[in-house]
Amino acid sequence: MQLVQNILCIAAIIPLFVKLTNAGFIDAEKLAANEKESNNPLLKSFSNAKQLIKPDLNKDSFKTFSSSTSNVSFHVTTNNTELSRLGLEDPSIFQIAGYIDLPSSKHIFFWYFDSRDNTSNHHITWFNGGPGCSSSTGFLGELIGPSTLDSDLNPIRNQFSWNNLASVMFVDQPVGVGYSYYDGDDESEGNINNSYASAEDMYEFFKLFAEHYPELVEGKEWHIAGESYAGHYIPAMANEIVLKHDNDLNLTSVMIGNGITDPMVQYPSYFTMMCDPVNNGHNKTYASIADCVALKDAIPRCEALMTSCYASNLDFACIMANLYCDNTVFNIFEKTGLNVYDMSGPCETGDSDCYFVSKYINSYLNQPFVQEVSGSRVTEFEGCSSSVGTHFATNGDGARPFNQYVAGILEKGIPVLIYAGDLDFICNWVGNRYWTEALQWSGSKEYTHEKLTPWGDNEGECKNANGLSFLKVYGAGHMVPMNQPVASLKFVKEWLETKKIN
Repeated sequence: MQLVQNILCIAAIIPLFVKLTNAGFIDAEKLAANEKESNNPLLKSFSNAKQLIKPDLNKDSFKTFSSSTSNVSFHVTTNNTELSRLGLEDPSIFQIAGYIDLPSSKHIFFWYFDSRDNTSNHHITWFNGGPGCSSSTGFLGELIGPSTLDSDLNPIRNQFSWNNLASVMFVDQPVGVGYSYYDGDDESEGNINNSYASAEDMYEFFKLFAEHYPELVEGKEWHIAGESYAGHYIPAMANEIVLKHDNDLNLTSVMIGNGITDPMVQYPSYFTMMCDPVNNGHNKTYASIADCVALKDAIPRCEALMTSCYASNLDFACIMANLYCDNTVFNIFEKTGLNVYDMSGPCETGDSDCYFVSKYINSYLNQPFVQEVSGSRVTEFEGCSSSVGTHFATNGDGARPFNQYVAGILEKGIPVLIYAGDLDFICNWVGNRYWTEALQWSGSKEYTHEKLTPWGDNEGECKNANGLSFLKVYGAGHMVPMNQPVASLKFVKEWLETKKIN
């Protein structure tokens, strides 16, 4: 219902946007109708309402400490001894799960695992996207965490887990996602609707985590990693940490997989992926000639809307860019019958979850025993939050550029890895190559002139220059570690050791 109401609000301002931008190519009534029946998986994936807090929550049991840089006291709930009962990792590997409670009644849930290599000096913090989706997908679904799940919800040890190489922490953010929640009196305080506000909260989270658990992070190189909408989240976080706070938290590097970072530059890649067999890397087309013509004709219109969003930074300009561009693409792609996250075939399931493991994760994290042991304070876990997703959509955050912050941190000497599976459509490798080669920074000329060269044992192609690295992984979709776990662990090892792909 909330999404429908927001769609009606958006539809009401379309005529105004058309008038102000003289964008006569937009049929306002058709666009509003299309949005109600949208095939955009970024909208279809959201399913849950605002989280409800367990009525028997006993805050007296929380551990409390005070930040040295703030007069506010923060509660931290952890569970060090019981987590091994879940069988997600060997009992000899330390793990911790719980909440960092921020000001304004925001409570961010995390799950941390030590490295299986006790000599490792690396820490990775992982984020899934959405916007509004829990990082449990990376944790339990795509072979980044120490276990995945079978159909009976039993843990299966993951030999390719990234904690073979580094300690790994999975965070549910922004507030309202997964096990994270808001319990203040002013609902507007808890309605995070853009990547900048998310980054501000995450800076406070990182600062408090490092302060309360120095033994887990001190002396380690710290890497922020994530995928999909994390192409927005992570540059915003890096901007907050490195550019706004002079890297006082000692961020070492950034890794973004199949991300959406520069929407205007990435949009033409949808035509390439569906209609250009020479440049999509697949040697085939996926759409009819008529649909390819329609998509090609839409590119200038989309770019004009994106330009308006970039130039004005007005919410309604960015909303309209998202509506027009996304609906054009996904209405055409739906006809292929293929998985938007993996063009090699259809979805495993008949709904927007697309993968069976997404259902397993929801069921697993809703088990009373799992919620009790992990310290969950919410009554129900959902993989993606309709409330958070809608707030971001109606703010126009999705159409805004975040590439400028990547340039900024590169100038500060923070290396960046952009990797992408070659079978993903929604945040595809072509678009990620486009925006990295269009990025303006002091090292851009050398990077742009570099050619893709073979990587690994015929596992992909890569290029590196002046701290920026790009990797295309063969045979992988949106979730590279799940599709190519051996290659995934290989490139992470190379990156941690050398800050480039060799």
